[in-house]
Amino acid sequence: MSFHDTPNNKLGGSLLDNDTVTALLTIFDSVKDHLSILGRDYCYRQVNSAYERAFATTRENIIGKSVSEVFGDEVFASIIKPKLDECFSGEEVVYRQDFKFPGYTSKRFMEVRYHPIFSKELNQEEQVIAVVVSSHDITLMKRTTDQLNDLARVDALTGLPNRRAVDEGIERFEANYHRSGIEFTLLFIDLDDFKLINDLHGHKIGDEVLHVLGERFRRCFRKDELIGRYGGDEFISIIPNSMSEIELERFKQRLAMDIERPVNVMGHIIKPRVSIGAAVVPKDGVNMDVILRQADQAMYAHKTSKARDVM
Repeated sequence: MSFHDTPNNKLGGSLLDNDTVTALLTIFDSVKDHLSILGRDYCYRQVNSAYERAFATTRENIIGKSVSEVFGDEVFASIIKPKLDECFSGEEVVYRQDFKFPGYTSKRFMEVRYHPIFSKELNQEEQVIAVVVSSHDITLMKRTTDQLNDLARVDALTGLPNRRAVDEGIERFEANYHRSGIEFTLLFIDLDDFKLINDLHGHKIGDEVLHVLGERFRRCFRKDELIGRYGGDEFISIIPNSMSEIELERFKQRLAMDIERPVNVMGHIIKPRVSIGAAVVPKDGVNMDVILRQADQAMYAHKTSKARDVM
C-alpha cells in the first residue's frame, strides 16, 4: 500500500494533493539525511529512503506509527517530545544527540532540525499543523573533533595529560569533593636538575628521557588516578583518597624508586631524580590555589632536604 492510497498524507486537516506528495517523495528520497514529517499527534506522515535504511524497514511500517513506537518510550519522553512540543509552538528547533538505529551497528551522533509547517485557515489564527524533521549524521565530525580535543589535552613528549588536562582534572576532583565529600591527595613532582641533562647531553636525549619517564609515571598510577605533565620538568598527580602521613611517605618512596631507575638513551645512562611534595584535601585545605601552593612548597622542602643530605 503506497502513501497515495492512504489518508496519511493529511497534515492536521490540510490535505496534500497527489502531485505535491509525489514531488515531496522525489525530494525526500534524493536526500541522504533522515527526513520525516510528523503530525501534531506525534505520528509519522512520511519518511524518506534514508529513514527506511536507518530503521531497517519500509516506510509503510513507519507511517502512521507514533514516534514513541519507533524510538521507544524513554527516548521519546526524555529527548524528542519536549523538542517537538517546542516546535509545535512555532519555534524552529536544532539540537545534537546520540541515537541507536536498528540499521546501523553503532550509535550515530545526529544534528536534528525540527521545522514547523504552518496552516492558516480562513478567519483563524496561523497554526502549526506538522513538523518536518531532518537529521544529519555528524558522527565522523564528532569523532574527529573528539580526537582533536584529546590531542589538545595530551603532552606530545610524555603522552601524559598536559597542563590544560591537569587543570580540568583538578577542577573535577574539587567539584567531586564539594558535591560528594570525596577526599583526595595532590602530589607535586619535580625532576631534579633536568636542565643539566639537556645541557650535558642535548635536548634530543632530554626529550627521550621525558618519554621514558612518561611511561613509568603512567604505570605507577591507576586509571582512577590522574598523572600529567604540568610544566617542563613538573608533574602533578591526584589520588582519590585521603592518605595518612605514613601511607603518603610509603607511596612517595615507591614512586621515587620506580621513576629513578637509570634510563639508557642512545648509549647514555641517565639517572633521573625526583622531589615530591603532597597536600591532602580537606586536611590541608579545600581551596585549590592553597593546595597547589602547599604541595609545591612541600616538594621544594623535599628537594632541599636531599641537597643537605648530599652535603
